[in-house]
Amino acid sequence: GRHGSLPEDMRTIAIPVMRNRTNEPGLETTATRIFIEEFNRRTELKVVTEDRADVVLRGEIQDIYVSPLSYGANEHSTERRVTLTMGFQLEKRAGDKTVENVNGLSFQEGYEVVPDDPLATDANQKIALDKILSNLAEKVNEMLFRDF
Repeated sequence: GRHGSLPEDMRTIAIPVMRNRTNEPGLETTATRIFIEEFNRRTELKVVTEDRADVVLRGEIQDIYVSPLSYGANEHSTERRVTLTMGFQLEKRAGDKTVENVNGLSFQEGYEVVPDDPLATDANQKIALDKILSNLAEKVNEMLFRDF
């Protein structure tokens, strides 16, 4: 939900493209887009470009891990779990100092493996990752701005 009134020096936020330390191409773009959407929806902070922002949220995708969740016939996994780990830094632009540091924040989500259809399986994984990113954005939002 909406938080109480934010301090005067925190009206705008920038969310630059996140760093991606995984081999999953394009994940940083998706993560950044979802974070901007979530912050626009959940806070009174206005998302702006970095040069106009009071605070800057820097995110890093640290790890992605996929593991089998359940097995069907022939020992093939019918469901997988994807775990995403991220780290964040909230910086105040005035004085250029880090206010908050959150590291190793993980969420996981299961998704269905479609036999003989890697494209459908990939699509399911993408939906799971989007869900994780929304949850992470919500969590980061709560952690960083719960005091206001």
